[in-house]
Amino acid sequence: MEQKPSFLNEFIVFVQKYGVIGLAIGFITGSAAVAFVKVLADSLLTPIVSWIINLFGKDAFKKLNIDIGQGVTLAFGDVLNGLITFLSVMAFVYLLVKFVINRFMTEDDHKKV
Repeated sequence: MEQKPSFLNEFIVFVQKYGVIGLAIGFITGSAAVAFVKVLADSLLTPIVSWIINLFGKDAFKKLNIDIGQGVTLAFGDVLNGLITFLSVMAFVYLLVKFVINRFMTEDDHKKV
């Protein structure tokens, strides 16, 4: 009678077969990159864009908000801030992937992709 593999053995095979460790490292690195880019966007990019917009009047980001009554406000300034953060994260990821591909992939690797 064949013995059933243990949970630990099945888990080790799963980790090896599907590259879970690499996936976990990529996820953690991506989370750290998002945190860094969010701080960068909140601390540098948003104030610069806000300063440019404020050239057209004081508190221009707040002027983008629309009060629709009963304490409800459509915060378009916050949406613009989120868009700046999103675009910053995407640009960072693009540049990081482009760097890794150009730095570590050979010509043969490029042909396979």
